[in-house]
Amino acid sequence: MTTRNGSIPILRVIWALVRNQPVRYPLTLLNFTILWTMPVFIGFISAAYFDSLTGQAAGWDLTTVLAALWAWCVARIVVVFLAMRLHSGVLFRANAGIKRNMLSWIYSLPGAQPLAETPGEVVSRFRDDVEHTVEAFDFTVDLVGSGLSAVLSFMVLLVIDPLITLTVFTPVAFIILITSRLGTRIRRYRSAARDATEAITGFLGETLGSVQSVKVAGAERTMLARFEQLNEERRRMMVRDRTFTAGLEAVFFNTVSIGTGLILILAVGSLSQSATAGLTIGQFALFVYLLQMVTDSAWFIGIFLARVKQAGVSVERIVGLMDGSSWQDVVRDLDLG
Repeated sequence: MTTRNGSIPILRVIWALVRNQPVRYPLTLLNFTILWTMPVFIGFISAAYFDSLTGQAAGWDLTTVLAALWAWCVARIVVVFLAMRLHSGVLFRANAGIKRNMLSWIYSLPGAQPLAETPGEVVSRFRDDVEHTVEAFDFTVDLVGSGLSAVLSFMVLLVIDPLITLTVFTPVAFIILITSRLGTRIRRYRSAARDATEAITGFLGETLGSVQSVKVAGAERTMLARFEQLNEERRRMMVRDRTFTAGLEAVFFNTVSIGTGLILILAVGSLSQSATAGLTIGQFALFVYLLQMVTDSAWFIGIFLARVKQAGVSVERIVGLMDGSSWQDVVRDLDLG
């Protein structure tokens, strides 16, 4: 996947950020994968308990279920702690690494050569564009973890009822189609919002740096009018971008929910107390539980694709600041200690 002009492969940018942390990132990914796949066991515990109520699974009384749940909760607490501890470090290093590369490039310029952007615009690149780039990188651990849990869940669902399970792909395909068709608009709205933010940040930086000149010229009203104009423009662009992004997320979520409802309607028709006549109570409970994990993965795919397109805009802007550099210079590995 490349950006608008085809010069910056955003997925390679994300991969470079991954390679910059050859130990921390795999450990974080491992913990998040375990974190995402652990709920699958809750489905099996629930299925065994419900089947025990109808005599399909012996030995799973309330005491056994509670013991299994307590063991699962303790294990999950440990995994959550480790995952969050590692994850925060990975994100901090990715963020700090990009900013350090940008700052190193600025310091490498000849002393008499000014930046093309105003100080306020530079701050916007350092703050917002780096954050949006790292956000796409951040989603990779959840994407892989949810994807693996979805694959495991899908395999179990396939054993329970192959025909109904295959219909799960319908909302997934719909989400990918929507994201693909709206990719250009996602980038355009994000680019306009970032430009508007940069304009008002740059204006504030220049204004605050020349307060005395403004007072001497008596240009306070003119400056305030310009500030209101830029602020209104930024408000419109940000509202449009955020509304469009929230709308996409709502479409993804509701598509998944509607698809889940239709699939469950099909599944309930096979419900019975004995496995020979269709789904047992436990199998139905397991089907309902794991189905949500599969559809959640579809939602993550849609969100990740949207974030990647938005991150492409931010990387373009960072490379634009580092005039004459390439995207490799943005994600170049530096020892942060």
